[in-house]
Amino acid sequence: MAVYYALGDALVTEEELIEKRALGRMAEFSKALRKKSADATLEFSTGRLTADNLLSSVVLPSGDTVPFEEVGPGKPLSVEIRHIYTGKFPKKGVFDATKDMLVTSAMKSLATFNAAPRAVNFMRKDVRAHYNLSNPAATEKGTPLIHYTPALTERNTVLTLEIGFDEFPDEIFDIVGGALTQAAGIPLFVAGSTHLLAAGAITRLLGKLGSRVFDRAPVFNATEPLTFLRPGDRPPQADFRLITEENADLTLLQEFRAGPEGLIDGNGKRYDGPLPYIVISLDGRVHDEYREFAPTAASAALLERFYSIRDGQEQTLGPLLDALKLYNDWSFRKKADALARDLEKLDSKSPEYKKKKAEHDALVANILSDLLRPKN
Repeated sequence: MAVYYALGDALVTEEELIEKRALGRMAEFSKALRKKSADATLEFSTGRLTADNLLSSVVLPSGDTVPFEEVGPGKPLSVEIRHIYTGKFPKKGVFDATKDMLVTSAMKSLATFNAAPRAVNFMRKDVRAHYNLSNPAATEKGTPLIHYTPALTERNTVLTLEIGFDEFPDEIFDIVGGALTQAAGIPLFVAGSTHLLAAGAITRLLGKLGSRVFDRAPVFNATEPLTFLRPGDRPPQADFRLITEENADLTLLQEFRAGPEGLIDGNGKRYDGPLPYIVISLDGRVHDEYREFAPTAASAALLERFYSIRDGQEQTLGPLLDALKLYNDWSFRKKADALARDLEKLDSKSPEYKKKKAEHDALVANILSDLLRPKN
């Protein structure tokens, strides 16, 4: 697996970033930016980072760009799939050249031993090799959202992305499509091997169907750490990232730029070679419509212990999900109260106070219930 950082108009390897930091080039660029210098420039082997192209995202019809919002502890964080390219996959069969595609993601804390629930982002019929996907059409089911928190409290996490191909039965598309419709922008989570959770309801797949869908080996599997406070690691920035399973050659990195439409060269031509890839983005905007993401993900990891339902049956989870949300809120409130007591003993102008106050505010921002949210 290889990860490339989209910095300005360059695709940069981790090794080159480490080199620039060791030589002091990153610090020089940051210093120039703080002085609001329009001449701030950092040269890479595949392009350059400037004050103008830093944190730029989508170009608007007016010619302006939508900037990324800074990410970090205490700030909102959304992680999204911005583009998928299947490259040489799926392999042609004897009788057909297409397969059905399943795209899943999972994200968990480095301190968590248990596996995170897998989220279903896209499920698409009749996909050929060299297929491009940026967003589901309004008439299709799916969501690019991988992860969202209104205020980051988990400092070190790991993200896994998978793409698999098969001939999935129509029943699977009907059930998954219906659940994704209910989810309204939140991914559909797999609880155990055959349970699907979305928007307050859990559905059990037919045993054989569930095993066929989620126990197949993916053709693309990539894991990327997102470590905001780990010695020796580079904290994630708000930007695009190009993720591949194998190293891309230098020519590709020099000719193409990563963005919401995938890898595009200087003439506007999209990459059409054999290398499959996924472009993701990290951003620090507030998205109130995603506030149910964390409670839903937490619930998916626990639900199979509580429910035993027949194959193909759906059951409402309202009371259980409400209880799990309250437990989540209560856990955040306990930690926030402990920090509030520490703050009372500190000088409000000290660096330690400011650090703990930021941690306290991040915990409070994750509390969904007004009943459990501190009044001040």
